[in-house]
Amino acid sequence: METASAGSARRLEKILARPGEIPPNPPMKTPTAKKPPVLKGTLVTLRPLDPAKDAPGWFEDTIDPDLWKWTDDTQPKTAAETRAQLESWVKNPDLTVWAVIDTASKRMVGTVRVEPRHDDDRVIIADQVNQISRSVWRKGHHKEACQLVFDWAFKDMGAEEIRTKAWAPNDNSWRSMEALGFVKVREGGYMNPGVGVPMPMRHYVLTRKQWMGQKKGSLKR
Repeated sequence: METASAGSARRLEKILARPGEIPPNPPMKTPTAKKPPVLKGTLVTLRPLDPAKDAPGWFEDTIDPDLWKWTDDTQPKTAAETRAQLESWVKNPDLTVWAVIDTASKRMVGTVRVEPRHDDDRVIIADQVNQISRSVWRKGHHKEACQLVFDWAFKDMGAEEIRTKAWAPNDNSWRSMEALGFVKVREGGYMNPGVGVPMPMRHYVLTRKQWMGQKKGSLKR
């Protein structure tokens, strides 16, 4: 089993909830909120989420209950509820939120939410949550969206690390994390509100050093 540095593990331990509960975000000061920048890749462009514009199409794209099984969010039942949900994310001062736009079709195919935090004298991303339309699964859109966000977090925000988590049975999610360079630092049991039963959750960390090392290595190949 891979483990992160002892320091990363200790920092993560401080923010975990009691057994049986989903761990809360750490009580840290949020960096000054700014409008999310536009991040351009080859397959996707990440732009600021626009609830009024994005809600109707996103509701149709995420109507499948299976897309919500492994999330902490409540599935909206109408386009109006989808708009309210998206608006709650955009208005949350702790979040930076993007819409993921497919370059070829110009259609919204996902969302990305991150939570920048000050941890003492360091900037970290306390959590990252992605949701990608089934129509572009395994086509590279999710990977590129993550790469764009990681570059922004480590270079523009000066973050030291990005933290995320996934339910252990959701192997598509955590395998994607590991493929991107995340290292598992802990696994604990919590109640999954989406399915109503307790199950293990895997906690991951990606450090700036790890990410920049991966990018440097890929350029040499």
